[in-house]
Amino acid sequence: VSALGKTWRTRAGGQIDRYLQTDVVTYPGFSGGPLVDASGNIVGLNTSALTRGVTVSIPVPTVASVTETLVTHGRVRRGHLGIGAQVVRLPDGIEKDAGQESGLIIVSVESKSPAETGGIMLGDTVVAFNDTSIRHMDDLLAELTGDTVGQIVKLRVIRGGELKELTVTMGDRSPEA
Repeated sequence: VSALGKTWRTRAGGQIDRYLQTDVVTYPGFSGGPLVDASGNIVGLNTSALTRGVTVSIPVPTVASVTETLVTHGRVRRGHLGIGAQVVRLPDGIEKDAGQESGLIIVSVESKSPAETGGIMLGDTVVAFNDTSIRHMDDLLAELTGDTVGQIVKLRVIRGGELKELTVTMGDRSPEA
C-alpha cells in the first residue's frame, strides 16, 4: 500500500469510504482480485477501472455495503430529486441567516418528479438537505444515497429572500426503477 485516501465519489456517483492505493500495476482484465495483508487477511478489492493509471483497492467495508445492497435490492439504488441546479453565492443578509456563503439555485424541475411534488420551484436556492449544509453540487450528490429512496427528507431553501423548509419524498434514480 503506497497511500491511504479519504472518502471520495466516483465519476458514476458511487461513494467510496476511502481507498488504498497500491504500487502494484493491475493490467486491464486483472481487476477484481483481493488485496491481502501480511497476515493473509483480505483488506480490499483491486481495481484499475476507477482511476486512470493508478491501481486502487476498494476497502472491504465498501465492498460489503455494495454487496448487501445488491442482495437486498438487486441493484444499486440512488436517490432522485429531479432538479437541475447551479452553485450561487448567497446575499449578505441571507448568508448570515443560513450560516453559509453559497447554495444551489434551482434552474430546472422535472415534471412529476419528487421535487415538483414536494413544492420545489425554479429560483429556490437549496442550502440544506435534512440537517446537512448544501454549498456545492457534490454536497447534494453525497446525500442522494440509496438509503434515502422512499424517505421523506427536509430541504431548507431560500425563496423570495426568506428561509423556508420543504419536505420531499425521495425517488429512485436507479436504472429500471
